[in-house]
Amino acid sequence: MSVKETAETIIETILEDTRDDLREIGGMAGLNADQKKDLCETIGTLQDALSQAQVSLADDPRSGDWLMFLSIALIGAGAISTSLGQATRKSRLMSAYARLRVSLDPKQKEKALVKECWTAWQEKTATYKSKAEFARDMLTKCENLRSQKKIEDWCRQWESNRNSAS
Repeated sequence: MSVKETAETIIETILEDTRDDLREIGGMAGLNADQKKDLCETIGTLQDALSQAQVSLADDPRSGDWLMFLSIALIGAGAISTSLGQATRKSRLMSAYARLRVSLDPKQKEKALVKECWTAWQEKTATYKSKAEFARDMLTKCENLRSQKKIEDWCRQWESNRNSAS
């Protein structure tokens, strides 16, 4: 799923949740009028932020403006979920947002490239003499990665995962 599709899915999920919240708030006996009003205002702000995120995403997904609006909406959605005692919903939204943030991180894309190269190296071990040599070569291929040690740590982790799977 592309970043844009992921963002659109999150936006639609939050919009559906807020529609449910508005119905639920009206019938809640445990909230006084001021609390209901505050929650409805928060939902209104959240829906405005989501509308702005949708417009920005449609106009130019590369601008990043949509991410700011989506962040504002997620903060509001988290607050509403907390107020209504919906920890599961909040957790689901925050997990989706974390996946989105990771998919936007250029280091994560380069880590995936490093893993592909590492997998190829494991099939042809003559390519590099050591993890250190492999890591140094990866630093020349990846503009956002800076730490040779980190790449070596990833190699050890992947090696450990591969050995425990066998």
